[in-house]
Amino acid sequence: MAWRIGIDIGGTFTDVALVDDASGHIGVAKVPTTPKDLTAGVLCALDMAMRRYHVAPAEVALLSHATTVVTNAILEETGARAALITTRGFRDVLELRRSARADLYDLFQDAPATLIPRRRRFEITERIGADGAVVTPLAENEIDGLVAALEAARVDAVAISLLFSFLNPEHEQRLGARLRAALPHLPVYLSSEVLPEIKEFERTSTTAVCAYAGPILSSYLQRLDHVTRSRALPPLYLMGSNGGILEAAEAMAMPAMAVESGPAAGVVAAALVARQTGRLDLLSVAEVSAGGGSIAWVDRAGGLRVGPKSAGADPGPVCYARGGIEPTVTDCNLLLGYLDKASLLDGDLPIDYDAAVAAVRQRLAKPLAVDTRTAAAAVIDVVNHAMAEVLKIVSIQRGHDPRDFALAAFGGAGPLHAAALARELGIAEVICPPIPGAFSALGLVGTDLKRDYVRTLYTTAAAADPKALEAAFVALEKTGMAMLDRAGVAPARRRFERAVDARYPRQSHELVIPVPPRSVDAAALAEIAAAFHDRHLHTYGHDNRSEPVQIVSIRVTAIGATAPLVIRDTVAPSGTEAVKAKRQLWFRETGVIDATIYDRKRMPAGLEVAGPVVIESLESTILVPPGWQAKMNADGFVLLTHLQRGAGEK
Repeated sequence: MAWRIGIDIGGTFTDVALVDDASGHIGVAKVPTTPKDLTAGVLCALDMAMRRYHVAPAEVALLSHATTVVTNAILEETGARAALITTRGFRDVLELRRSARADLYDLFQDAPATLIPRRRRFEITERIGADGAVVTPLAENEIDGLVAALEAARVDAVAISLLFSFLNPEHEQRLGARLRAALPHLPVYLSSEVLPEIKEFERTSTTAVCAYAGPILSSYLQRLDHVTRSRALPPLYLMGSNGGILEAAEAMAMPAMAVESGPAAGVVAAALVARQTGRLDLLSVAEVSAGGGSIAWVDRAGGLRVGPKSAGADPGPVCYARGGIEPTVTDCNLLLGYLDKASLLDGDLPIDYDAAVAAVRQRLAKPLAVDTRTAAAAVIDVVNHAMAEVLKIVSIQRGHDPRDFALAAFGGAGPLHAAALARELGIAEVICPPIPGAFSALGLVGTDLKRDYVRTLYTTAAAADPKALEAAFVALEKTGMAMLDRAGVAPARRRFERAVDARYPRQSHELVIPVPPRSVDAAALAEIAAAFHDRHLHTYGHDNRSEPVQIVSIRVTAIGATAPLVIRDTVAPSGTEAVKAKRQLWFRETGVIDATIYDRKRMPAGLEVAGPVVIESLESTILVPPGWQAKMNADGFVLLTHLQRGAGEK
């Protein structure tokens, strides 16, 4: 027997998902996140999962992890004391950005904070030209002074981003070598290694992220990898922002690849649902800043707000009785009857219902001059609207009609809100996969090893030399091959995907266009140009086929394929009694109404129930409002359907 294990750290809980490769059956464990020492929560959840499902270390084939360490360091401004070295005269590129402003007409708006303050940004005399030629030689005599300045500044890491180094990295490499020799205890990140492509701010800021978050991520991953290896578990992999996993050592070398580690796992999990259910037109959102721990509050103008502050895992929602005093989305769902008044996590998490009521009454209902339930319902309305607006961004604003889609509901709170979101967007079907409360963790074991490589290469599709372009792709593939060699990926499981960044001349933004999977020739270049025109028409509503197509950069994705994952949750035998209780729920349309509570693990395949219904499982709760119907399928997916119309009707 072989198991794949995925571990995902959330703001409130740390989740573990296990999949038996032979049967596809899944398991889950969920423990409170430990913000002061994330490793402790990870190991606690891992131990619980392996004990619960009797998994021996030798049976673990894959151990994959998603972490918010990099994201939190950036958002909370708790990263390392980093320095940046630039070409002389370009010290302020992080502030200048691209001169973009949140409000074009607000002359007094505050600029976004920079990760590396000006006092720790240094310059060196050198210059590479736009053609890659040396304009001003590297001033080697200035390097000793830089070393002394870095030591005096007591920095933890150094980022180097010199002008046009993506075309010619010689100066960066020489400077980097000198600094690494003089300061062996400091990690040094070169932009020509981190992101060797055009656009100075993007390249510099990404390298700065690596220096800012790298020491923290490395410390965390080294500690966790050491402990897991000491328990005879396999090497640790980390989810990257591109939706693929990578070895811990690769992540430590390129910390910026882990910025979207957790959300990327959720997207991968949603793709698994789409493939398995056959609903490829699936709408999903991996991150909305209105989770169960989001705090509800009344501002000085008397307006109701939800978030962005969160109670997190410590102290957590008021009802968790861990010292929280500010009402959260979870507390409001509890007051409306959507959550069990006694406990969550199948009894592992006792609930203080009265404390939640008191907090909502005192901090929300009284300032708003409404009753407690109305205040709680208003919070849920605000949250649902915020989620719906994000769903509109990824659907309507990209030219898609959400009514043509099904909605994938996962996360601890997702299935509670999914039907309301679907109703607002005109979506008639919601898919609740197995273990929705730990579904991002499941995505960690359903993806491939993946690493992206890029190189800027100015040309046009009409004028490009096919042999030179092919050689450039091959060079990137050799770099990817070396990564796959280090990871021990069998040759039969390796593949490479090619793409180009293309645009019309004088445009400032590119579209990514896949390249035919064969050696580049004149026909392939013509296909690239045609594909760009088509993509431009679809994206922007117009094209210009008389314009040349400019190829700005080439991309290669190196992939080590894992075995396809089929998700199956054990469903109860036919005839099993699934009803566990009755309780009253509150809906704005009906007021207080009696509802049936079902135990998800006792629901047999084919069971259909009409709302109002609540379906409870260990790690999540599904709310089926009046006017909706839920059905359990043979693989353990719960499908919600709006009774007023069939899926896809308008």
